[in-house]
Amino acid sequence: MVLKNQGRSHEEYIPQLRKGFDLSNKVSEWERYHIQGVYHAVCGELEEAIPIFEALIRRYPDDHWGYSWLEGLYRGTGRAEKLVPLVVRRAELRPNHGGYNFHAAHTLIYRQGDLAKAHTFVEKALKSMSPETQPPHHTAWAPFLDLFPFFKHWIEGEIDSASEKLTRAERLIPLESDQMRESYRLSLGSAYLALGKLKKAEGIFGALTGSTAQVYGRKQSEFRPRIRVRCLTIGPFMRADEEAFRRVLAEELGDQSAPGLLTVMLMARLGVLSEARNALRFLEDEERAPKPLIQLARAELALAEGDTETAIAIFRRQLSMLDTRGPTFFVSSESLAMALEQQGDPEAALRVLDSASEQRTRGYVASAAFWLQNEWQRARLNRVLGREDEATQIETELRGLLALADSDHPLLQLLSQQEKGAQTLSLQDKTGR
Repeated sequence: MVLKNQGRSHEEYIPQLRKGFDLSNKVSEWERYHIQGVYHAVCGELEEAIPIFEALIRRYPDDHWGYSWLEGLYRGTGRAEKLVPLVVRRAELRPNHGGYNFHAAHTLIYRQGDLAKAHTFVEKALKSMSPETQPPHHTAWAPFLDLFPFFKHWIEGEIDSASEKLTRAERLIPLESDQMRESYRLSLGSAYLALGKLKKAEGIFGALTGSTAQVYGRKQSEFRPRIRVRCLTIGPFMRADEEAFRRVLAEELGDQSAPGLLTVMLMARLGVLSEARNALRFLEDEERAPKPLIQLARAELALAEGDTETAIAIFRRQLSMLDTRGPTFFVSSESLAMALEQQGDPEAALRVLDSASEQRTRGYVASAAFWLQNEWQRARLNRVLGREDEATQIETELRGLLALADSDHPLLQLLSQQEKGAQTLSLQDKTGR
């Protein structure tokens, strides 16, 4: 493994691993598990490696390296459902390891939405991590941990406290690291979107620079525009401002690159269809984007082009396969609901949104603003179906969550229109008109 970690060629280190594998029956049981498991894993024989490492941690339940290998193997073979107990146990074995505690908290939230249990690991991670101990390539750790208090208060509807925690987190942006500043800006901008402060979020997103690319492990020339465009088009999308949306695309991309898949989906929703088709073809040719997300973008285009049946079929199939709850999940859920309503089935549309609503915690900060959009649609559909009490309850919660939002926030305007309409209807009932 030393040769592999040094970047040596496959031809140099595989024969060495093979020698160890052939001699593994002459060493201790613990060493044999490791040698054989590592050999199969490095050779790409993941299915052979998994039972070996599973046997290792059953036999030696305190071997944290076995848990680390299994985490990678489970991710590589699509066994996401097995990750939570694995990373939690690993963190428990190494309570002072910042990275293990971070991964436990991260996995508990994104896989199970378990804020209460994640809280314990967040606190341990914060205590054990510092600029000196945090690896520089893990620049997502600090903002994730520092924004946890904000998110917890936001989930509980304690908006003043959430805003206070967010202001405090904003003061923590490190000045010495370009990459860390970028990571904080991405998270802070998303948090301000959750509070309905679109203008503040756009100001933060506008400060993003090319260092973002390093956070995500991409080459700057390839990835920088996509990060900025994704962030800067969210505001125009939420305002349904096609002109501003197109302006961002023109200023940030020109004719040199294509936006990312989330942006392509938003383009289709806003009716920027020709550009969306071209961008999707470009991304398909790259053969780098996740296939389920490519399919969801195709579904958005199909819906925008009037092929509702195709869109519904793709949305249903791909949403059932997604194991994360990022912004694309909530955008696609809303689009599926719209398609079902167009086909005259508001009950089915509401079931989609009810299901998405329950995934609020798993989306964490990045998805919060898109969850709010879904909630408005959920309230509207309840009202369409004559469920006034349910609609009113959702609208009341939305008003609370947007208590500090920009006065011209699109959802606030819709809520105000709904309230005025309800008052008018109430007056008509009283007067008999």
